Amino acid sequence: MIPFALKSIDGKVVTVKVEKGVLTVTKEDARGNLVETIKPDLILLDFWATWCPPCRFATPYMQKIHEKFFLEKFKGGKMKAKEKKGGVLVIGIGLDRAGSRAIKPFAQRNKLNYLMLADPIGRRGKLITDPMKLATAYEVRGIPTMFLIDSKGIIRFVHVGFGPGMGKLLEDQIKSIISGKGQG
Repeated sequence: MIPFALKSIDGKVVTVKVEKGVLTVTKEDARGNLVETIKPDLILLDFWATWCPPCRFATPYMQKIHEKFFLEKFKGGKMKAKEKKGGVLVIGIGLDRAGSRAIKPFAQRNKLNYLMLADPIGRRGKLITDPMKLATAYEVRGIPTMFLIDSKGIIRFVHVGFGPGMGKLLEDQIKSIISGKGQG
């Protein structure tokens, strides 16, 4: 897993890295105050753009996975917890040149509420802080490209493109990895 920090479409800085052997996602507000820490079982990292038809086709499936494997785990009072452990965190890495100016309206129109990162931030040590540079570091050659990254930061599954049947394939891979039987 390649660690990174990018700005989300809601203005928070999101950092994804492995700390003490555990995949950790932190969100900070504009002032640098810690808002939330998530230690997911799995991250679904989706490199995509609003101008890409297969990417747009995939977004409802990303939302469904977010609802089924993340929101369901933390419903009730747990969603307000400052630290969350477990679940599958969906992170969209928007590759539109206009960043959040293009992605935020698209997400609002399509009622997408999973984590969308789209804008670069200033330097943060060795972290990659630009969506395009992150795509290069992950060797993204076409979009959408999806990575399933386990709780230790190991990339367990990669897929380029999205078409009929891909939603089920992703769900099957997620269930398999979480149960300990997935690729690796």
